[in-house]
Amino acid sequence: MDKKAELLKEIKGTLIGLKVCYLGEKYGGYLKIGLGEKVYYDETGRKGKFHCQCDISSRQSTWRIIQNNKILCGYGNEVEFNKGIFSSLELGSLVDIIQKTDFDITFMFDCGISVDFICNILEEPQLTITSYPTVAYELCMDGWRKIDPNELFRKVSEIDSVLSDLSEDCCNRWNSIVPKSNNNNNKVCDNCFYFRTINGYFHFWEFGICSNRESPFDGKLVGVSSGCNKLKALKDLIK
Repeated sequence: MDKKAELLKEIKGTLIGLKVCYLGEKYGGYLKIGLGEKVYYDETGRKGKFHCQCDISSRQSTWRIIQNNKILCGYGNEVEFNKGIFSSLELGSLVDIIQKTDFDITFMFDCGISVDFICNILEEPQLTITSYPTVAYELCMDGWRKIDPNELFRKVSEIDSVLSDLSEDCCNRWNSIVPKSNNNNNKVCDNCFYFRTINGYFHFWEFGICSNRESPFDGKLVGVSSGCNKLKALKDLIK
């Protein structure tokens, strides 16, 4: 058995059988699945906050939640996040982990729902699994790596810090150049088929590119709350 297969077997032995205790979508499109028991922090500054016995985080990968061959919701590659569906999901216990390629992995749950993670960019890590307090795994472009949880926390914190600074800097600049809201909630860019979101984190969610040739903003940066009189919903374009 090669190293990749050994690590996947080890991960399965750690996770399979544990029940989902937390399902959350973090700002920037991260999906976090907590398994096992919730562990609350003792520190005063973290009162009420917790981590789970094992945490799975999508990090750089896109993700899909699927039931009966239907995508319920997801993030990335034109799949829209549906908060209404997401908040009502109960995944139950993890029953299997299937890794089809180095870049595609599926977590199967006993309720019949599966969660797919698809690696889609070169930034690392693509996916992380932390089993507190002993071990952590990260899925990178060359496969799984086993690391110390403290090292994973340091690496992820550094990545988030850089991305946070970049997105905040862009937001401060871009807010002064994107078209302003027209104060009509039904005619904002976020509701338009031609609004192309920017893949990114933190403030990048608040911006996109207009792809409507009839709009004065075609090919330009717009905000989710910008708008124009050429807005079209998908239903308006289907004959």
